Amino acid sequence: MRWSKSILKKEQAEKSTLEFTPQKFKLGTPSQALEYLREKSSGSDFRMNDVIRVQTGVENLEQKAKNKKLMKRLSKSSK
Repeated sequence: MRWSKSILKKEQAEKSTLEFTPQKFKLGTPSQALEYLREKSSGSDFRMNDVIRVQTGVENLEQKAKNKKLMKRLSKSSK
């Protein structure tokens, strides 16, 4: 028993190409996540859940900040 039915007949499908491009959603980083980063930089010991950090973009922002700090240190040490 077949679970699905082709919409196009085989002959037509071989001649035609269908392309689907899903809509992209740009969510950005919520203001609450940015507030968390400000509080953390001022010495807050609160630790956000790892899954939430990824979903809100906080992990990406923290990684970029670490990379920037590292590059700054490397450029100073090479002088």
